[in-house]
Amino acid sequence: MNQRTYRNLWKGVRIFGDCLVFLLSFFTVYFLREHYFIKNLLGNNLFLSSYLLQLPFLFFIFLLIFKIFGLYDEIFYTRKLREIYLIFRSLLWWILFLVLYFYIFHISFSRMIFFVWVPFLFLFLVCTRLLIKTFQAKMVRRYEFKTRIGIVGSEEKVKNFLEILKEYPYLGVDIVFCHTYKPEGIKNLHKKEAEKIISEIEKSKVDEIFITDECLTYDTILDLIYKVSNKKLIFRISTDIFKLATGKFDESSLGEIPVLDLHKSTLSFAHIVLKRVVDVVFGFLFLVLFSLPILLICLIIKVSSPGPVFLKQERVGYKGKRFFMYKFRTMDVNTPLYEKSPTDKKDKRITPFGRILRKTSMDELPQFFNVLKGEMSIVGPRPEMPFLVENYKPWQMKRLEAKPGITGLWQILGRKDIVLADNLEYDFYYINNQSILFDFIILAKTVPVVFLGKGAY
Repeated sequence: MNQRTYRNLWKGVRIFGDCLVFLLSFFTVYFLREHYFIKNLLGNNLFLSSYLLQLPFLFFIFLLIFKIFGLYDEIFYTRKLREIYLIFRSLLWWILFLVLYFYIFHISFSRMIFFVWVPFLFLFLVCTRLLIKTFQAKMVRRYEFKTRIGIVGSEEKVKNFLEILKEYPYLGVDIVFCHTYKPEGIKNLHKKEAEKIISEIEKSKVDEIFITDECLTYDTILDLIYKVSNKKLIFRISTDIFKLATGKFDESSLGEIPVLDLHKSTLSFAHIVLKRVVDVVFGFLFLVLFSLPILLICLIIKVSSPGPVFLKQERVGYKGKRFFMYKFRTMDVNTPLYEKSPTDKKDKRITPFGRILRKTSMDELPQFFNVLKGEMSIVGPRPEMPFLVENYKPWQMKRLEAKPGITGLWQILGRKDIVLADNLEYDFYYINNQSILFDFIILAKTVPVVFLGKGAY
């Protein structure tokens, strides 16, 4: 049995177990109402058929929320206590959704049965999940389902990482090689050192590579990944660089390790359609709500400084397709079109009103027209200029696998305070972890950044 089949098997076991627990806990509570000591508490106002009509929808929402919180991830490296916490948090969101659903649509469902059902469901889920983990560990030891992994990093970090792996016996990890180095301040691998790592990877036929610390630059790591001939090999990087983006990174939890897989697209057709619908709806609503401010800004720019109202720049979008991105003009009309963006608040090229627009990010409002045209998305990688893309290394072209966005990780993690061309890992992380939920997290965190004017020059 190969590793992909093995992982899908246990993913199916978790889903099947949750399905059984969902039904078992409900029927346990329903039939317990027949006992005199809780009969008055649970009530007896609805027939079983009334509840059965609602169960499929309740179960669908249950599975969806558990999926969102990562409880059905193919590679599930979560600690037992963290898994219990994720179950608890997922059930809270499920309760919140269903309470609103019952209230808005006036659904006939005993609220008391529902709230007695939830503790039973939580207890059954925790017990079942722990049993599955225990059974999985035994199966791993008996049948030796092994994931062949290689580890690269400094000696201290590799040692700590090996200690963490011991806490996950059910994973069936087979450590094929560990490539360690002593210099703590190493930034770039020497050519011979890099070739040695690649040779070890090729010979060992590993399934996954773990890079255990941040001593290496992302440029070095991604170049290493690109040179490996096995395009299905999974690279995992242990880092907390994206902690501020998601608010959920746990350094001690392998389940939160970002995956930089440069050879597999994470976009599904359903995701593309849903993201486009969200872009069109929100883009249209935003332009309607800000129609008067947009007209007022146009008037002020026209009156306050000579030159056109809009700035029209060629950018590179999805799959390398070029398009013209629109912004309100904020700099002097004599400023070259592709001049380097200001990095100083006192830059003399910026007009007085342009300074206000840039500080509040109002200069980017016209980009919603690019969103409606399908050239951009509300959330995505920063749209890059053509002359920069022309100098991309092959691995950097990964950045073009998603539509550029008005906002993104670069927006909430520093804006102009980080050099985008030197920090492509933000875009790679987004591309490999994108989801509608992640988009909403980024949007929610963009609001305070815009209002505070952080990193805007």
